[in-house]
Amino acid sequence: MNILSSIIYSGNPTKDLAELGKARFSFAGGFPNSAFFQLDLIVSSFEEALRRDPSCLQYGSPRGYPKLIEAAVQLAQKQDHVKIGEENVVTVSAGQYGLHLIASVLLSQPRSKVIVEAPTYFGALEAFKDYDPQYLSVPLEQDGMDMEYLEKIVNSQKNIKFIYAIPDFQNPTGTTYSLEKRKKLVELASKYGVPVVEDSPYKEMRFKGESLPSILSLFPEGTYRVNTVSKIIAPGLRVGWIIADDGLTNKLVEKKAAMHLFSPSATEATVARYLETAMEWPRLVPIEVTEQYKLSSEAMISSLNRSMPEGMSWTNPEGGFVMWAGLPSGMDSEELLKSHALGNDVSFVPGIHFFADREQAKETGKNGMRLSFSSIKKEEISQGLGALAQSINEFNQQLRR
Repeated sequence: MNILSSIIYSGNPTKDLAELGKARFSFAGGFPNSAFFQLDLIVSSFEEALRRDPSCLQYGSPRGYPKLIEAAVQLAQKQDHVKIGEENVVTVSAGQYGLHLIASVLLSQPRSKVIVEAPTYFGALEAFKDYDPQYLSVPLEQDGMDMEYLEKIVNSQKNIKFIYAIPDFQNPTGTTYSLEKRKKLVELASKYGVPVVEDSPYKEMRFKGESLPSILSLFPEGTYRVNTVSKIIAPGLRVGWIIADDGLTNKLVEKKAAMHLFSPSATEATVARYLETAMEWPRLVPIEVTEQYKLSSEAMISSLNRSMPEGMSWTNPEGGFVMWAGLPSGMDSEELLKSHALGNDVSFVPGIHFFADREQAKETGKNGMRLSFSSIKKEEISQGLGALAQSINEFNQQLRR
């Protein structure tokens, strides 16, 4: 009997993450490690926020809690070196809601065209799908989108609503756009009048290499940036914000008010107080935290090198929480998960879920997988990847029969 017969894999990654997390060795969820939460600061920030402004427990403004908007403006000015005002910010209940809110405004007409990476974040595809977009997928290379392919698309297609990109430690690959590709992306977006939705959950999670300028800093007039504190503070807070021109933010505020009146002001007040303290640090995320993620990433790479069979490949991220691994030719990662990996107490997210184009998913995605190193215990990584290697070998033997 399968030792993990209680795990129900439905094929819907959003629903399956909690189930896959039940595996003893779960490389599935790209979650922060709870041990690294700055719990004392979160608690003190909550207490101080409520004592400073008890009205944060009352109904609030649809645009967001004023002190959080102020903090978002200060961060953009400090980190991105852009001059924005409070009219350029609207708060959201974390990044996922931010993506959905943007889609509700920009993709209001069915079959609106959206450019996405291939592979891309499946949560974005889930956020956009309610609006029935027409996806234009651009292959992702080791240093970002294939810019020649992107140029062909923007040159041949009309009325593209936006380019969706995750330039820093991309989910699901861990890839970081090079400076050259960032500049080329901005050049093409500006030339063809296509805004960029920059999804930026991981930028503060760099643990090696040099920080690169954000798309917002290179293209402030044409970038809609989505920020979240889910990775840098804690996901349970459900706090984030969007930076955009005031024409868009005004529309976002209207949509947000119609959907749920306002974001939770007490939580936003807590995050605002937390950021007031964190902005005084050398880095928004303490270096001792990113150093731990670096050690986990290095443990993953070392174990992959040691235990995986020939024909496999994987990325080597400079930050973030995830990496992409490719199975030997002919292997289907979803079948591997269902038929062998779960039985060996190990889980991951199959690659097919990260492609908007079903044909690309079958051709490119089926032998890939996303592996997260962020929440699994460092001392369990080697054993967990050993279980994955065993699963791959068992699956390979089955295919050869």
